[in-house]
Amino acid sequence: MKTLVHWRLELLKHLRGPLLGTRAKGTSSNKWLHRQQKDPLVKRAVVEQYRCRSAYKLIELDDKFRFLNKGAVVVDCGASPGAWSQVGAWSQVAAQRVTTTSTNTQGGMVVALDIQEIADLPGVLVMGGSDVTDPLVQERVRELLGRRGADVVMSDMAPNASGIREMDHQKIMQLAESALALSHSVLKEGGVFLCKLWQGPLANVFRSRLKANFSFTKECRLQSTRQSSSELFIYAEQYHST
Repeated sequence: MKTLVHWRLELLKHLRGPLLGTRAKGTSSNKWLHRQQKDPLVKRAVVEQYRCRSAYKLIELDDKFRFLNKGAVVVDCGASPGAWSQVGAWSQVAAQRVTTTSTNTQGGMVVALDIQEIADLPGVLVMGGSDVTDPLVQERVRELLGRRGADVVMSDMAPNASGIREMDHQKIMQLAESALALSHSVLKEGGVFLCKLWQGPLANVFRSRLKANFSFTKECRLQSTRQSSSELFIYAEQYHST
């Protein structure tokens, strides 16, 4: 008898398009489905209605650093399918619901950016089809936030892995640089920057550069990260522009 988790995974396998990307059929797809079925965080995400297991990475980071505060303005880069933005909104970061036509100037705000489309989320201003690396997109975000600026800029962006370690490392570093560039233009004094990287020599250089504008930085390997993954997160707080 198929469980609710199995049925939902089957649905995601066939309807991944705008939410979870696409995956070729064949052996690799079967391995992915098998891994999803066995992953306890995937099952937990289904029960707790998060869009994917990555929600628990952000929850783990927030438990550690306590930066998702009520009333904060949060920019989520590479947000699709929306799990991190869900955590932000469900943590009462967004004090009121935000729509694409009206923004709350008193309470919190979560802005979700991704080059892929993102299904609407309560309490989140969704900007699907927006390439964070595009200067015009970054300008739109600046105009949207105005003088309020952002309390948190966070990035879970990652390129499609080619299997060539050095090339993939360079690509994710380029995405990290784009998120950092956005943070420099919208982050408030004292703000927080959070970014996913893959282990490699450029990650150390990137962290060293952060120290020029953040009083505290910390590299984190999470319990919720799969053992086979080389991902790590860099957390930086107490932003200062000079």
